[in-house]
Amino acid sequence: MMSAILNGRPLRFEVLGAHDAMLDETGRAPVREILNRYCGGDLPLLLLTDCDLSLPGCRSLFGYADRRRRVAVLSTFRLRGAGDDALRRRIANVAAHELGHLDGRAHCSRPDCVMHPARNPAEVDARSMDLCARCQAGTSRRWRALAALAALLFAVFALDAAIQALHSRPKPFSWRQDGPSAAVLYHREPVLRLAGAERARAAVQALNALFFHLSPPRLEVVHQSGGAAVRAGHALLIELTPADAADGDALRLARDFAERVEPLLQGKGTDTEGCPSCHIHRIREVEEAARLRVKLWR
Repeated sequence: MMSAILNGRPLRFEVLGAHDAMLDETGRAPVREILNRYCGGDLPLLLLTDCDLSLPGCRSLFGYADRRRRVAVLSTFRLRGAGDDALRRRIANVAAHELGHLDGRAHCSRPDCVMHPARNPAEVDARSMDLCARCQAGTSRRWRALAALAALLFAVFALDAAIQALHSRPKPFSWRQDGPSAAVLYHREPVLRLAGAERARAAVQALNALFFHLSPPRLEVVHQSGGAAVRAGHALLIELTPADAADGDALRLARDFAERVEPLLQGKGTDTEGCPSCHIHRIREVEEAARLRVKLWR
């Protein structure tokens, strides 16, 4: 087995004798039986034979490529009838055509494109050794599409890892009875005092739900008769009355509460805990979640 470079592409090639070509009763080399015996690796493998090729459904064949195996076979049998220089060019052209198939390229309708399907040696001679402009543009678009898909998959993967890391954390908000009132706590630190325990319990449940949302809606303070309300988008987070505020100013209390809690919800913690710009708690948690996910996929 030998190595070569064709059109700037490294490849391996091997010359098949009559025995290696496994000739059938008609004296032709069956393509599928030949390809089933070989498998390319990092470099594509090109098999060369001077025997005629046979493939069901094809009357004449210059070559054939198996993309899954990364192997192509090329016959000089139907390329003869010209001088040595012309024969060498035909062999190189058919090899470039089959390597194009190994790279996933389809046939082209332009006669001068190397990916145009040739039915006779004259059509091989009419082809250039390169892709036409349309095929080159199609290759560029295909790579851009693949790059976009890879970026999307990575983004989905990172988002999933972030969600896993976020949901693995304990609930940060809780509440406790504090005499006649109830305190809403963030990591055991009071952020709000309410006149009733039931409202504190409901507020904590809503706050934890918002915290575990990667991109929660912004808090909005609304003045209403008899007090104020704090909303998250269209959902009511909590209603405050003058009895909840030490000075009786429910609107000021609502604004102070929203100003204090908003960064915690959006940044998933304080400045030392979270990351307000990306809504991910700690990058090491995300990396660890991603590493574990990769291990599971393997």
